[in-house]
Amino acid sequence: MASTTGYCPIEYYGLIGDMHTAALVSKSGIIDFMCWPVFDSPSVFCRLLENSKGGYFSITANPECNASSKQKYVPYTNILETRWMHEDGVVHVLDYFPIAKGQEAAPTNILTGICPCYGRYKAKFDDALQYRHSAVVRRVTCVHGKLDMDVELFPAFNYARDGHEVVGHLSGEAFTRSLTQSLIFKSATETFAGGCVQLELQDKEGLKGEGLSAKLKLSIGQSVTFIIHSDEVAVPEGNLDTAVHKPTGAIVAAPTFSLPEDIGGSRNWDYRFSWVRDAAFTLYVFLKNGYTEEAEQYMSFTFDNILPSAKAHANED
Repeated sequence: MASTTGYCPIEYYGLIGDMHTAALVSKSGIIDFMCWPVFDSPSVFCRLLENSKGGYFSITANPECNASSKQKYVPYTNILETRWMHEDGVVHVLDYFPIAKGQEAAPTNILTGICPCYGRYKAKFDDALQYRHSAVVRRVTCVHGKLDMDVELFPAFNYARDGHEVVGHLSGEAFTRSLTQSLIFKSATETFAGGCVQLELQDKEGLKGEGLSAKLKLSIGQSVTFIIHSDEVAVPEGNLDTAVHKPTGAIVAAPTFSLPEDIGGSRNWDYRFSWVRDAAFTLYVFLKNGYTEEAEQYMSFTFDNILPSAKAHANED
């Protein structure tokens, strides 16, 4: 799927998110971009910008199978499906961030999947980072015949500037000794955990820490689920509000940074800010499609930031 430059065109990516952060998944089933744990955090996967050291999480058919892939969203959801097809078998990969339904819950119950951005425990801007409940779920299921799949998880923390260590123990054969295995990746700036079946630790040139590699032999009815989550820390509906930052109501212009408008051009800004012009276009689409709550949240975010500043200037005068 990559061009002769080694990079996929931006239109070959699907977007998944949970209104706290987002990830780009290529048609080849590779997460090439994700900032963690919120939109403007440093990246942990950024091969979109630097394929030799940016970090990635790939789930692809074994190259020897010569399988083809297609990608689509599950209707009316933000669940992205990558389908690998071969005459010997078909495998579906479902990628998504779980999203809470908004029930009231104490902040200590974050791991239940209930977001503290709702109800009386609504997160404030200043302490939103402490609510690290985001998770990436990647479910691999063989729906026909059998197919060999390759999995590689190689993070690159803090814009690929930090090294990391892997804490955990890998044991047993998949489906025979242990159905669940976990590892923790630790760097100076961030930590997250991943769980899956049979894995092998490997080093790759250009990356500053070990990663995980797995060879899956799946037959019809078998599935493996990979989960990345923060160790400190519902089904997503629709795709319109993926760029909304739930704790504040802000709308990011895009979840990416440093992508130039033209290759070699100077317009390679950080789009993870809430730009008024870009947000206005998004608000128009929200209102046209009945997303009034998201539009009201953005206006509250705007007034909460403008009015205190205006009041302070008035008092100075």
